Amino acid sequence: MLGRVNLGVLHQYNPGSPYGALGAVDTRSFRTVAGYSGVPSSFGYWFTARDAFHTDENHRTDIALNWSRKLGVRQTEIFFRGTVQNAANNQAIVTVGTGIADRTTTSRLRRFDPFTTTPVEGVDWEKAATFGRPK
Repeated sequence: MLGRVNLGVLHQYNPGSPYGALGAVDTRSFRTVAGYSGVPSSFGYWFTARDAFHTDENHRTDIALNWSRKLGVRQTEIFFRGTVQNAANNQAIVTVGTGIADRTTTSRLRRFDPFTTTPVEGVDWEKAATFGRPK
């Protein structure tokens, strides 16, 4: 007897992930909160829609082969497992840089009131050189 053989195939599909430009805004001079002693210096602010950008979709097929055979000595068994990951070599960008510059990180950008003003790219915020590029 040759032993037991098990063949497994797993296909995965990832539709991609949405991402947007998230930065920080200092609102202390625009709003005061009565009764609070520790108003945060900044809070997270979406300069774009949270899903304004999207990474690539990705398909991946993995194959596994298991073989085992009993040796007959005290229930001893020999076992082998081989795997091939991403057998079709599908490639996609699934992780990207999402950094931006805003007034909290650089003084050359304009300070704006997020409660009354819509931020302008290049004036109030800008994408980092790595934004949208593969990590």
